[in-house]
Amino acid sequence: MSLTFDNTLELPDDLVCPQLHTLTMLLKWNIKPLLNVPDRFFSGMEKLTILELNRICMLPPLSLANLVNLRMLWLDYCELGDIAILKDLNNNLEILSLRGSNIEVLPSEIGQLTRLRLLDLGNCKKLTEIPQGVISNLSRLEELYILDDKHMFGQESVKVNVDELGKLTQLTTLEIQIPNVMLLPKDFCFENLIRFKIVMGKEFDFFGTYDSFRTYSKSCKLAGVSLMDKLIVLLMRAEQLHLQKIEGLQEVLHDRGAPSGFFNNLIELTVRDCRLKYLFSLSCARGFPRLQRLRIFDCEMMEAIVGIEEEKDEDELSSQVINFSQLEYLSLGNLPKLISFYPKVEKMSTCEGNSSTQAQFLFNEKE
Repeated sequence: MSLTFDNTLELPDDLVCPQLHTLTMLLKWNIKPLLNVPDRFFSGMEKLTILELNRICMLPPLSLANLVNLRMLWLDYCELGDIAILKDLNNNLEILSLRGSNIEVLPSEIGQLTRLRLLDLGNCKKLTEIPQGVISNLSRLEELYILDDKHMFGQESVKVNVDELGKLTQLTTLEIQIPNVMLLPKDFCFENLIRFKIVMGKEFDFFGTYDSFRTYSKSCKLAGVSLMDKLIVLLMRAEQLHLQKIEGLQEVLHDRGAPSGFFNNLIELTVRDCRLKYLFSLSCARGFPRLQRLRIFDCEMMEAIVGIEEEKDEDELSSQVINFSQLEYLSLGNLPKLISFYPKVEKMSTCEGNSSTQAQFLFNEKE
């Protein structure tokens, strides 16, 4: 049964539907205040296995504790009281979403829901604390969402002990902000993730990438961190990358030790405030078969997008064309030394018998 409300009418104290298995209750977004649900409203629905509530007020949600057959519970954008009583659903509950709710501290009792496969705490903007041991106790978790919009404005997200992630051996989906890369547990493996949205680092400016961040299933935003080995896996698998003030970036983008096909999955790349003379080496520039959006900002040393380091690069550039065949969008900003997309190689005889390399200007030179 699905109920959509376009006004905050008064609901009955209880609704007796003893055979009901699925219930969805939704208050339309343009209606305020939230729809108030009486304490005992669900007491006559003992067989419910799926309950989805959106923009509902339950202070506290007492009758939920009686729904011991629940396997899936969504309390999205709800105003809730003490949700510690949800521990009574531990026999069957596999999916719990509190997305956008008003909770400030996740009760330690949630750690008793050991059958959970999905926990969604995304956009819980008042949430400041997840007690030690809650996440690690949910060892069957396959999907964990602990990310909100605060990261778009340089604010830290919810406090969580990332050491506990290493205990989640079945995790395949992760959305999280990690302020310090050194906090990553040694035993955590990003390779097991099928879907991820990971924000890592401090002092970042991710403004302008929010809409696309929601689009991709594999997104990574790194700011002010060094590229340690376990992060390389994220770069290789990401569809969207935002890299800001990254140390060691040249080792990857200039082909030093990067395997063939390193960026085969990448669709969107943003590079900001990185100390690079050029962004890609010649061979690396040919390794972006899916790249559609490229954004480069605030790189004060950058002279070219594609650079040449060795004589063999000159020979290769003169005989082959660099072609970002899928590129649809290019944005460049505050690159004061940028003069070319890539150098132009002139095959001219010099007194030493070598060719000469000149800059291929982005725009016509002014007199």
